[in-house]
Amino acid sequence: MRLNFVVKTLALLFLIHIGQVRSATFTYTGQQLNDGSHLTATANLSCFGPCASGSYVEGVGLTSFNISWLDVSNNLLASVGTGSAGYTNAGKVNYMTLGPGPTVTNWLLLALTYTPYTYLYTAGYDTVSPSNTFSGSQDYAYVPAISAGAFGNSEKAGEWRVSAVPEPETYAMMLAGMGLLGLTARRRRQKLNA
Repeated sequence: MRLNFVVKTLALLFLIHIGQVRSATFTYTGQQLNDGSHLTATANLSCFGPCASGSYVEGVGLTSFNISWLDVSNNLLASVGTGSAGYTNAGKVNYMTLGPGPTVTNWLLLALTYTPYTYLYTAGYDTVSPSNTFSGSQDYAYVPAISAGAFGNSEKAGEWRVSAVPEPETYAMMLAGMGLLGLTARRRRQKLNA
């Protein structure tokens, strides 16, 4: 009887857990640009339950992102993202499309600031949004303040990885389940000894 209660309680906790809004962080490492530098990016998605296949658009699922431009020695040249002062997407639709796994299959992340002028973007297989003029895969960086109009351009996409870090609720649910199983075992032992 008590074991049935424990199983139902754990099942309810599990259903509550998978129905929660969660976040996932994806990290990008770009290919070498024509000047030897490269782009990196982080993108945060907000998902109802585990992040499933589908498109996540800026403001609706794609909660924030940041793009960094690094030189050959991995020194930061420029960094722009949704949290940067003066950030704009220049009227483009920033998005990420996930496939099974989850793996990133299509994306456009474009960030621009005017003071100082910094224009960074990474696009991969962009065929989803007709309002975007990018096609194929490319990384691009343009910051005139860095060596008189230095830029980089790569015709190949880099690689995305998901950061699989369990959320605190996962640990709390696991500890609660172990506690309930321990309590059940203890009561069963006491009942057998009586």
